[in-house]
Amino acid sequence: MVRIYAINCEMVYNKVSRVTLVDEKFNRVLDTRNMPGYAVLLFKEIINEEDVLVGFNVQKDLQALGFSHSNIKDMATHPALLESGEIELLKNLAFQELGLHILEGDKYNSVYYAKAAMDIYKKYSF
Repeated sequence: MVRIYAINCEMVYNKVSRVTLVDEKFNRVLDTRNMPGYAVLLFKEIINEEDVLVGFNVQKDLQALGFSHSNIKDMATHPALLESGEIELLKNLAFQELGLHILEGDKYNSVYYAKAAMDIYKKYSF
């Protein structure tokens, strides 16, 4: 059975500080801090090649983790989500598409971002 997961990585000084993975029901499957190597090991156990990995700039997150996956759906490059041909920020897409404020003040939360990516994916089912 093909499963769908949304990923988001929190970066600090261009290094992964938190990795979050949520499933189709918005359950946290993975949420680790300051342990990107451990996250990759878990990825390999959780995600099968046929599973779909969704997110925003997914390749950037995967590259930072040193992980690759062939079945990706990326909100950053989906034509229906490109405002005048330019990439929007996920926080802006979440507000425009879902009416959600996913950035609490100045505090970034990778769980909210992963859930928003999953919600947008479900809305468009691309």
